[in-house]
Formats: sequence, C-alpha cells, structure tokens
Amino acid sequence: TSRHAMKLNIKVGADKDGTIRVIDIDALSDTGAYGEHASTTFGLVGEKTLPMYGNLNAARFKGNVVYTNKTPAGALRGYGATQGCFAVESTINKLAAKLNMDPVDIRLKNIIKEGETSPAYNKELNSVALDRCIKKGKELINWDEKYPYKEISPTKVRIIADSTKTNVEYFNTPNVMDVAGGHL
Repeated sequence: TSRHAMKLNIKVGADKDGTIRVIDIDALSDTGAYGEHASTTFGLVGEKTLPMYGNLNAARFKGNVVYTNKTPAGALRGYGATQGCFAVESTINKLAAKLNMDPVDIRLKNIIKEGETSPAYNKELNSVALDRCIKKGKELINWDEKYPYKEISPTKVRIIADSTKTNVEYFNTPNVMDVAGGHL
C-alpha cells in the first residue's frame, strides 16, 4: 500500500498586517485501484488542517477522489492530515515571505487559541496549547539566531524551517473538543 497521492491548490487571503482572513483548499486525491480509505483520508485533509487557523472570515475545503490503476492507497501515519498540513503550511510560509514577516510570528498571530471557536467544527476549543508549543520550539532551537539563515562559511549556509500541525480529538462529552498541538 502507499500514501494517498494528492494535488492540493491552496489559496490564502490576508491583510497587510498578516491577519489571515480566508483559507481555500481544493484537493485531488488518488486512492489507487480500490477505495477502502478514500473518503476518510480525503476528509481529514480539511478536517485536520482548517482548525489550526481560527479567526477566518471564510474557509472552504473541496475536491475530488479518483480511482486509478495504481497500487491502492492505505491508512498511513498522518492519514490525510500530512498532505493537507504540508500544503497549507507551505502556503503560509509563502505568505510570510510576501509580507516580509517571520513565519513563526504569522502563525502565532493567526493560530487558534484556547476558548476560540473552530471554523471547521463550530465548537469552542477547551484545550489548545499550540501557541505555547510554537513559542517553546522557537526558544529551544534558537529561532531568532538562525532565521532566515545562518552563514557557516563563505560557501555554506544553514537554514531553518517552521511548520505546524494539530490533532483534534473528540470526547463523549457534548460540545467539548481537545486539540493536541505539535510544532517542528
């Protein structure tokens, strides 16, 4: 089995100060010859990606799943979230560069925080530590010393990158969601 190959077209709209207002995800997913995980994996592209950015005026996730004559795609680690997060976070990095902003700062400005309502679920998030994870990661890797790059020698530079991923878990308690956060 293989991971679901996907082509994602991401559009992000933001103000000049870096406030993200719109995220639009249009996805094409190749599930291979059989579709055991097609709809679930495809759905998780949006479900695990859109909740990261909370104060949006508009958010959309759409696309198609296609059957091909390739090896069937299965449930690998990340299960759709990997593809969606990589595409959105790469776009956020491009937005930060276009606005001449630090990519960590644009994320801290826009990520969902505890007590805010998720645009993907229309529910209040009661346990979110993503902002603290990002700040701690920034501190531990000495981001400010290394971003955007550090010259090692006249012919060598070392770069550093930033990406964010969340995982939303549901409990049996009505209207209660828990978001676990990680930062690389």
